[in-house]
Amino acid sequence: MTHNQRELEQLQQKLEYQKDQLKVVVVDLLPYDITRAEQIEDRLLEVENLVNTYGGLVIVKHLQKR
Repeated sequence: MTHNQRELEQLQQKLEYQKDQLKVVVVDLLPYDITRAEQIEDRLLEVENLVNTYGGLVIVKHLQKR
């Protein structure tokens, strides 16, 4: 088993329900034409609010331009 596989398995174990709350990793792929920081933050905030509405907890946020 490689180091990356062990890390992935450890992360997966952490993403289980704990006290009726799902821990979530949010990844957003941004188009190149988004340049304003407000637009980027609004996108993440919207997803995080949806996760929270359904009883989840965002533990990691990641942005990637495509």
